[in-house]
Amino acid sequence: MRTLFVIVMAIAFILSSFSDAWATPKTEKIKRGFVNIVTAPVEVPKQVRGFWIEGSEKTYHILPWIFCGMVKGTANMFARIVSGAWDIVSFPFDGPQILDPIYGPEYVFDELPVRDEK
Repeated sequence: MRTLFVIVMAIAFILSSFSDAWATPKTEKIKRGFVNIVTAPVEVPKQVRGFWIEGSEKTYHILPWIFCGMVKGTANMFARIVSGAWDIVSFPFDGPQILDPIYGPEYVFDELPVRDEK
């Protein structure tokens, strides 16, 4: 397990160190695939926080909101893993639609839930 983690992190580091000269849609796609697979577990706390913020604005009973965040976060985590796997498998193929991400936002950290300041 440790060896697999080291290999995945090494590939992610190598892909992220490409200069702009190496940045093509195909390298961006395989990089997005690896990053989405590695960061997929972040979806659970991200969704819990989002539901916590939403629930705290509506009611004092926060536990159902946390549970819903855990369920949605787990579903989003599996969707992000499948999306990353698809990006890795299909990166060599050309086509305008095949290079686009199938799951949004493109990366897990693109949209983080924040509390609106009033």
